[in-house]
Amino acid sequence: MTDGYKYKDTEGREHHVETPLEIKEVEQYGDPQTLIMEADGTHYALTVFKVKKTHNRYIGDAVSPQILITGGVGRSAYCLSVKGYLDADYLASKIKGSRCDAYNIIHMLNEAGYRLPREAPLEIVETPK
Repeated sequence: MTDGYKYKDTEGREHHVETPLEIKEVEQYGDPQTLIMEADGTHYALTVFKVKKTHNRYIGDAVSPQILITGGVGRSAYCLSVKGYLDADYLASKIKGSRCDAYNIIHMLNEAGYRLPREAPLEIVETPK
């Protein structure tokens, strides 16, 4: 265990780093895509990354394979499992949107093939070009 280190920011304030910076690779499978839809008077633009593991618990690092969604309506990012039940209230709280927004985003993900039924086998499939 180290004692960490200190540094000064551009305004001269001192900060104490307890654990040194770690850089971890985010392994993607397939290319990112942006989904765009208008519904219920709202414009939705959602960029989706297929990832195995993000190492980032603050964005909900789900079980692999997963998708990392960014944008939406709340300008946030969150990881979702590609399989299983996705509650609209849960998603709304994570994307900083309404329940209506969550239902529309779930619809977008389902229509684009990013979400699988519960009984579907889990396999990592490359994004079709």
